[in-house]
Amino acid sequence: MPRDSQLGKKQQAAAKKRAAPASKNRGSATSRSQAGRQDPASAQDTTGNARQRRAEPDGRAGLSRRPVQKRPPIRSAAARDLENELESLKKQLESAKRQLQDKNQNREEEQMIPRPKGIGKGRGGIADAMGLDGDEEDRYLYVRMLHDMRTVVENANVDWSLPYRKQDPEKMGRIYKRMRTLFPILSRYQNNWATGLMVQQYMNNHRKYAAACGYTTAAGKGSRCGTSDELQSIDDIIDDEAAEGPGGGGESDEETEDGGAGSGNGNGGEGELEGDDD
Repeated sequence: MPRDSQLGKKQQAAAKKRAAPASKNRGSATSRSQAGRQDPASAQDTTGNARQRRAEPDGRAGLSRRPVQKRPPIRSAAARDLENELESLKKQLESAKRQLQDKNQNREEEQMIPRPKGIGKGRGGIADAMGLDGDEEDRYLYVRMLHDMRTVVENANVDWSLPYRKQDPEKMGRIYKRMRTLFPILSRYQNNWATGLMVQQYMNNHRKYAAACGYTTAAGKGSRCGTSDELQSIDDIIDDEAAEGPGGGGESDEETEDGGAGSGNGNGGEGELEGDDD
């Protein structure tokens, strides 16, 4: 083969090699131009995904945001010990309160004075049973109770035609409450037995007085035997007590155990009495 023809083939091969990279570059340019002419919606989706990836803390696409859960603070061992000690102290305090309440309740029950057995049967009068027969101060207190009790009974509008045991329990309850207000010491006598005996004695004497003067009822009437609707003085009450003797008044042996009238126990009827208490 002639030398000139060989050189021509070599030149052609070298020209093809130089032309190959150029065609590749043209293909890449064509692809880029086609990508530039793609659907605008697809381009927006791509942009939105990129923004979402930038907005999410973890950088992962396609995951919605989750609320961050707050973790409880880490407590030290010393703090836990203090809390346990505080809970223990609270329990001890509650236990001490309950014990104190129980003691106070027991003390109040111990201070309540029950009704002595046999009172009104020659074993001592009402003042003796109440423990008010000692010095002059106790005696004066008892007399004041009798005096004010008569006012309270009059203001209660009791039915003088009925004996003590058949009186309205509600009215008797108001009498007991009013007497406890005037003389708080009467609250110490269990079931109002002391007040009940004083009221019973007064009503029995009142009814006997009315019967002696020829009346069937002593309510609101004067008397040719005296003025039954007037209160006696303290000195007169003392004289009457001495004349009645240790047995008290008349039918006191028929008194119920709780000092109440009839079936009542002396605690009913919480209304206030009307009228002057002096």
